[in-house]
Amino acid sequence: TTTTTTTSTNAWTVVASDLSRGLEGRGVPCFSRVPNQAPPSGYVYVARSTLPATMRDHELVGCGCSPSLMCDADNCPCITPIFANHDNAGAAVASNDQSLRTSYDLPVIECGPGCLCSPKTCPNRVVQKGLAFDLEVFDTGGSKGWAVRCKTAIPSGAFVCCYEGEIVSVAEARKRLAALTSADSNYLLVLQEHSGRRNATVNTCIDAGPFGSVARFINHSHDPNLRVQPVRCGTAIPRAAMYATKPIPAGMELTFDYGGGGVGVVCGGERTEKPMGSPEALSPNSKPCHCGASQCDGLLPSNPVLNS
Repeated sequence: TTTTTTTSTNAWTVVASDLSRGLEGRGVPCFSRVPNQAPPSGYVYVARSTLPATMRDHELVGCGCSPSLMCDADNCPCITPIFANHDNAGAAVASNDQSLRTSYDLPVIECGPGCLCSPKTCPNRVVQKGLAFDLEVFDTGGSKGWAVRCKTAIPSGAFVCCYEGEIVSVAEARKRLAALTSADSNYLLVLQEHSGRRNATVNTCIDAGPFGSVARFINHSHDPNLRVQPVRCGTAIPRAAMYATKPIPAGMELTFDYGGGGVGVVCGGERTEKPMGSPEALSPNSKPCHCGASQCDGLLPSNPVLNS
């Protein structure tokens, strides 16, 4: 594998018992091997993305399923052959049509506040319940800085966490990206959804810089073990849910492709197409990649939505 495996030993020191300050259903401890190291700072932890006063979200029309019945594709309008949902283990599936289960590019619609089904027993409520595993932030002790691992193994396909932050417009996201210097970290992520019926693209921009969840510490890899999926939990604005793309052993660093891996997710700043090793390979805003994957080209992916 190309990702880093770390295990909890006596050398690890807890520098924060819970970065979420109780906002998550599970604590998010932070570890370091450096004595007296301070935990990450300069942001406010949020378990759910915030909206500026100029933006509004709205509730989707919910299902009328009986609280005594389990929502499924046969009786729940939130789960139809054109929409993805979750299986009984909480893993994302592409569609109820078996022929489409190899693709994850269809939207996930969870039952939400407008639904009559039971929030406690409905199987179509996974992402909205928050962190599904005991995640830990840790100091890599190298060029990658802080990173995220899981205390226990994660099965392939399982929902892990959401990339939360501040929802902003594309114009505001471009403004923030332009204001970053080469020394700044870029936490802007863009969910791109393409509507064939309307021949339109919907962009949801999430900035985890000033506000963010544990996912803001997940590093990029050209060989990731997580992927990002737009999920609507009863409201129009989607959440950036992260799912395991392969079995992940306990203690292994969690990563995702900042370029989206071809699934309509982009996170990062400018880059050039020049090969590594040439003097002009890095533009002023380019960031070198330290993922260590065999297919790594040495640069973090570009963000075509914000750089256009």
